Amino acid sequence: MGSLAQAQQFFLKADLLEELLEIDHIHKAPCQLVDATIRALTLETDQCTIPLLHIDRNSEIVLILGQGLPATKEEMLRYAACFESYDIIMFDYRWAHQYGWSLAKALFRCAPVQKILLDEELVVRSVISYVQKKSYKKVVGLGVCYSNFFFAKIQADEVLAGGKGPFTHLVLDSCWYSLKSFAESIATDPYLPTSPQYGGAPALLKALTQSCIGKYIATKLAFRLLSNPCVGDYLGLIDCPVLFIHGLEDIMVPQDQFELLWKSAIPGMRAAFLTPCPHAGSIRHSSMYTHVVEGFIKSDSVEEFLSIIVE
Repeated sequence: MGSLAQAQQFFLKADLLEELLEIDHIHKAPCQLVDATIRALTLETDQCTIPLLHIDRNSEIVLILGQGLPATKEEMLRYAACFESYDIIMFDYRWAHQYGWSLAKALFRCAPVQKILLDEELVVRSVISYVQKKSYKKVVGLGVCYSNFFFAKIQADEVLAGGKGPFTHLVLDSCWYSLKSFAESIATDPYLPTSPQYGGAPALLKALTQSCIGKYIATKLAFRLLSNPCVGDYLGLIDCPVLFIHGLEDIMVPQDQFELLWKSAIPGMRAAFLTPCPHAGSIRHSSMYTHVVEGFIKSDSVEEFLSIIVE
């Protein structure tokens, strides 16, 4: 197994796994809730109210599931369905159910769109504080797109402060590199925020947004980049194993952005699972997704993870 790990440099590809394992691509049934206590809670802070769903199986391992834009916690149930042995935490951001209206208000008031996107760190920290009330053996952050920024930043911030990050493992699915790169992807296809898998803007609109003026509007006026928050800035500080899941057909996070992420992470602490899927589409291969992520959760190092996956 060492030769495989060395040859792949801790990259796993879906086609490679298919050769090694008999794994189907059938969607799992809805999340099984046998022997589970379901808690629908509301976390109250001085600044916000956070709807939270806790699937409690009295496990020593908890998964905090963070959605992408503009999903809600209910849309993370298909991820929860893949992991029937663990406690699961799902939550809503403050813009949930009104994402389009929130962005419209920001643009109308000439407020930075990035403020809406980045102020939600408070929500994630509140969810982590709730989880820390129980002494879990492992705390796994599984983020999709947007949530990955907060998971990575919070983990790195705690290390910078001289402590230990709240996560024992991070799974970053369809992770974007920086807010600027996110805006630049939107400039190539303005429909990506509402259809990140396929985009689909008319050719004329694409031509306009890809022009110098269009790119300026997307990356400067709309986002008002007073700063350029970058996931890559945090990856080199993260003190736990990180698994990237990246679709090779991802047009929201193209291959060059993924390579920047990969280079930013600490060698020996990073692994990648590459699939022939669009943005946030790897979950469609749910059995394979489960196999890979559960192997990662069970391991304490990247080397051990590769051994578990192909043994």
